[in-house]
Amino acid sequence: MSFAVLYQWKVDPDRIADFRLAWRELTKGFIEECGGMGSRLHHTKDGWWAAYARWPDEESRDKARLSEAYVDASTVMKEVVLERRPEITMIITDDLLTQTHHGVE
Repeated sequence: MSFAVLYQWKVDPDRIADFRLAWRELTKGFIEECGGMGSRLHHTKDGWWAAYARWPDEESRDKARLSEAYVDASTVMKEVVLERRPEITMIITDDLLTQTHHGVE
């Protein structure tokens, strides 16, 4: 079974583009260097941003959080986030989410 995390942020409205770029850089880095299995970023109706990220296991995610490889993108994320909700960690039991990418920008 894999592991997933739901992250939620309130982002400075003037820094949305910076946030999205930093999120992409971190996510791609986690995939390429840390065993991450990808993530999807969402903007909610109440103005929050949320990302669902998948990992092989909790240990892989914990190691990625300690990685220094993407410190610039991580710094930007910290600068633009005004508030964050507690992470929700989950063990995946059934998975029907497609792997197809639809080029959503």
